[in-house]
Amino acid sequence: MKVDSPEDPPSDDGFRFFDLQSNWDQVATILALPEVRESYEIVMRYICRKRGLEWNPIRLPIEYGDPSPRQLSSHPANQYRCFGECQTYNTLAGIIGENIAPALLWRVVVPLKWTPQSHVVAIGCKEVIKHGTFEILRSPTLMIDLIWAPDEPMDEQMQYDHAQGLLAYVQSDGAVEPRTISHCLTMMRSALDDKVA
Repeated sequence: MKVDSPEDPPSDDGFRFFDLQSNWDQVATILALPEVRESYEIVMRYICRKRGLEWNPIRLPIEYGDPSPRQLSSHPANQYRCFGECQTYNTLAGIIGENIAPALLWRVVVPLKWTPQSHVVAIGCKEVIKHGTFEILRSPTLMIDLIWAPDEPMDEQMQYDHAQGLLAYVQSDGAVEPRTISHCLTMMRSALDDKVA
């Protein structure tokens, strides 16, 4: 029920934040894959149903999120933010991660104690240790967060610092629960099916 925080400085295989700005062409290609597009639609329909909105596939996620006080650059990656929906939308980040780094084990990391300041991220790690019904993520390697990503390209030190800072923030309220991507998607599908029935 925790993510081991690595102490190593940035390195080729050290913990880092995925730089959405610099790698947007790769992410856009992944978002166009049929299986990823299907998951994206589930995520967006779930968000819209929860908020009592009608989803229009032409509109981008930022249009369905909470207003943000942050000034965002005009980079296309920023249009894929959906403020206020990190738990749902970073499931999509995990799906992107499974395509970017398929050798890693991807989890959506959710605080057990939820507060208005809580945040959720997707983390790919080298090892998952099962302890009864709980999991410990070992050797976290890559973090993706579609909501609170920096607005500008990052060097290696910034990628490391941002990943460490977000991990500390996510765990600041105590224990976290790593959830598989398929579990999160199944929960969303079930909720959508229940409301349709």
